[in-house]
Amino acid sequence: MSTKYTALLTQVGAARLANAIAQGKQLAITRMGVGDGGGILPTPDPSQTALLNEKRRAAINSLSIDPTNANQIIVEQVIPENEGGFWLREIGLYDEDDNLIAVANCPETYKPQLQEGSGRVQTVRMILAVSQVDAVSLKIDPAVVLASRQYVDDKALSSQTYTNTKVTEVKSYTDTGLAAHIAAVNPHKQYAPIESPVFTGNPTAPTPPLFDADSSIATTAFVHSAIGNLSGVRQITSAGNIVVDDAGRFVVLDGTPGEIFLPSAFTVPAGTTLHISSRQSGWVIRSPSNQPIDTTYSIITSFRMGQAENVVLVSNGINSWTMAGGVVQMRYAESLRCLSATNGYQVLPSGVIFQWGMLAMSPSVANVYKTQSFAFPIAFPNALFSISGAIRTGISAEAFVNSSFEGASNVGATWYYSSGLPVSGCIISYLAVGF
Repeated sequence: MSTKYTALLTQVGAARLANAIAQGKQLAITRMGVGDGGGILPTPDPSQTALLNEKRRAAINSLSIDPTNANQIIVEQVIPENEGGFWLREIGLYDEDDNLIAVANCPETYKPQLQEGSGRVQTVRMILAVSQVDAVSLKIDPAVVLASRQYVDDKALSSQTYTNTKVTEVKSYTDTGLAAHIAAVNPHKQYAPIESPVFTGNPTAPTPPLFDADSSIATTAFVHSAIGNLSGVRQITSAGNIVVDDAGRFVVLDGTPGEIFLPSAFTVPAGTTLHISSRQSGWVIRSPSNQPIDTTYSIITSFRMGQAENVVLVSNGINSWTMAGGVVQMRYAESLRCLSATNGYQVLPSGVIFQWGMLAMSPSVANVYKTQSFAFPIAFPNALFSISGAIRTGISAEAFVNSSFEGASNVGATWYYSSGLPVSGCIISYLAVGF
């Protein structure tokens, strides 16, 4: 059996139309909705109060009487090429109170989006039979709806006769008058001049998108963001994600610490900046899919934030984030790098380096020197200033010990020691200073 396509008034629509006729008023049709029927071609039902799966609702473009049937009205809506991404299977008409007054099904048609590689202007038309066509009116804002080509052609044709009758009047504007108008210094004072216009009052313009970098006019709102002023504050109180819209905001981590994932670097333009501050210790910042985070000293995929710490991250627009400021980055700075471990070091901005460590000595015989060579955690780039140490544990209270560091250099030293009593093994701590 062939598919049947039907347009009919809903129960609400029939009642409102009858009421309008009885009161000598008009039923104003204002908007048309389209939907995909939930994936199937629906059968219109007079009891419907909504479409099965509405995808778009917008103002109607035109309403006219069918030239071939005086009891039918034709309602049209134009869907522009920049909207789509859905199937058209059902159509609905709404009055000015947003009541669904008519419903129809239609041949299945896919409305693409421009980014899908195919864009087109789609005209949706419903032909509806009514008992009294003059009881139905179109209520639109002509400033916001699109006109179909057929609508424009019809209007042009209907106005041609009127235009022809006015040609003689237009010609009354003589050549002399036209020449004088053109020669005037500023014949149109109500318009800004083409070169170097100076606007008065408080003119406005559309604010370009967040990451726009073309030749569009920059509004004060766009400049406010571009010069570094943050656009707002977002507070995060539990584990979750920093999203693309957080670019240009001040992100504050508070509440219960957890893991926070950055947006993928390729989802934002190169140069996009994230400002993150932590009010609680224990927050862990991670990159998605182990994308690199470049500290400019090393490559990591996550880092921990302590209380009152902050960090600035910049996307390369492809596959990584780079630390560009903040207390967290200072951990990885050449002049402040540190290894917090049993054998570790701390670099100061002056270039001075403190290094420390612990040594486990092998058992010794009474009054016989033992030696233990060791290397510093990192080599001093220039020189060793001093080194000192002591036995932390491992000898008896009655034993006397002689010890010294010998052969100390930029990279390490040798510990010499002897004891008046046999020692089964001891632990040595040392501290070295250099630059």
